[in-house]
Amino acid sequence: MRNLSRSAPLTGGGTISGDLTIDGDLTVNGGGGFSYSEVLTGDMKITNAGTTIGLEIEQDGAGIALKVNQDANQKGIHVDTVTTTEEGIAIDANSLTTGKGLYVYSNSSSTGTRNLTEIHNDHASSSGTTALKIQQDSAFKAVQISSASTTNSAFQLEADSLTTGNAGYFYSNSSDTSTRNILLVKNDHASATGTTGLKIMQDSTAPAMHIQGNVLGNPIVTIEDTVGNTNFLLKASASNKNSILLFGDAASDEIGSVDYDHADNSLDFRTNGSVAMTIDSSQNV
Repeated sequence: MRNLSRSAPLTGGGTISGDLTIDGDLTVNGGGGFSYSEVLTGDMKITNAGTTIGLEIEQDGAGIALKVNQDANQKGIHVDTVTTTEEGIAIDANSLTTGKGLYVYSNSSSTGTRNLTEIHNDHASSSGTTALKIQQDSAFKAVQISSASTTNSAFQLEADSLTTGNAGYFYSNSSDTSTRNILLVKNDHASATGTTGLKIMQDSTAPAMHIQGNVLGNPIVTIEDTVGNTNFLLKASASNKNSILLFGDAASDEIGSVDYDHADNSLDFRTNGSVAMTIDSSQNV
């Protein structure tokens, strides 16, 4: 082992075999910087018990400040931190114009199931943890998903442990009176005639959709066709089932109704819970 415990300039190049221990500062002079590549073979560890920066790379030129080339089947970077109130990784990109603060890319052709990015909160007791928070302070998109999928979902949300929560929650507290949509579903191609704008599948006996509002006498639901007749379809699952439009109140969900029986093609009008009028298949009342 070669121990340099005093000022001892090394000039003219050379090779050091074995371990090298340096006590104090190491200064490398070479015209103000490295004009050649330094290759370290083996392990390198930086231990810093103080509050100063353990490793700082200052890159003033238009080159890559740090490149990790991992050719083996193992992590390229592993950060193990015990911080409690600071960030495990912080990226400040205050000079961005058209670049990216973070770019995760893969060009693998493998068909194996994998996640390009995964965020995992692995403790059930950490009930105050938000897995992903995006704060957008400018007047532009907070999230944009562009998918080339043809037979799969561009966005999939699974909440198999729900009790009283919401699988999706869209909220706004803006007092602005401008016309806007809290949620907009738009099929933007007139030729996509097989596309359903919104489909809700409910396998339990609870309502598939519940619309609640405080509209002070204004329509709570508006159905509009901008190019033709406006149609509203109540479709029975079979020819022996009924299509029913119910009118309810606090005392009864079906105090009034319009009931079409597909078995005999009759139409019942109910008021106050009883049939007020029936029109049979021959249009007789």
